[in-house]
Amino acid sequence: MPFSESSLPPKWGYLVEDPPYPHAPGGRRLILHLLAKPTEAHFDPAKVTFPVVEPVAHGPTGERYALSWLTVEHPWEGRREHRVAAGRVRAWDHANREVVWFTFGGTLTVERHPQHTTARLTSPAPILEVSGAENELVRLLADEAEELLAQRRAAHLPDRLEGLAQRMAVVDPWLLYCAVCQALEAKFAALPQQPVEERFLAFLRSHLQMLQETQRCPQPIPPLEALL
Repeated sequence: MPFSESSLPPKWGYLVEDPPYPHAPGGRRLILHLLAKPTEAHFDPAKVTFPVVEPVAHGPTGERYALSWLTVEHPWEGRREHRVAAGRVRAWDHANREVVWFTFGGTLTVERHPQHTTARLTSPAPILEVSGAENELVRLLADEAEELLAQRRAAHLPDRLEGLAQRMAVVDPWLLYCAVCQALEAKFAALPQQPVEERFLAFLRSHLQMLQETQRCPQPIPPLEALL
């Protein structure tokens, strides 16, 4: 969107802004404005859910974490800051219409005001808008990233999900983004090249090349299994 948060009028819904590099598939900030009374002029979030990593105990080796879902509504009564895990962020308006994003993780700040609550997700990695996205390749990136996360979750079953939560709590979202792009490039390079697969492979390779040329990802990029 062509405007910044500071230029928005008092009544607004959401925006994604600040792409981390030219032609990135998303921005580094997702800002949602949950109003006490909907404007009915656009999508007005009434409820938003975030995948979070929450500390549950402190043991001899440090804090222990668990994966859960955090629901934000107005008026907000909870903590101000939360660690967001990789996964889908979902918002519903007062008519139960839904908008969905995919994040590689970040920090959520929630601020309560008299007539609204602001939820601000900040991440070094692109936050992908999934629903309503005009670019089918961005949607495919989100879908494939989610499938990779599901595979890593399955690898930690049945009794090691705590280990996955520990890794989610410390993994760098930007490094995770690089590792996911690398894993998907390898996967799609081995697939028969139908038109969609061919476009998606070119999409991944162009982003990886740009990231490598600007030294935005480490070399070599660690495999996803080493991170999660």
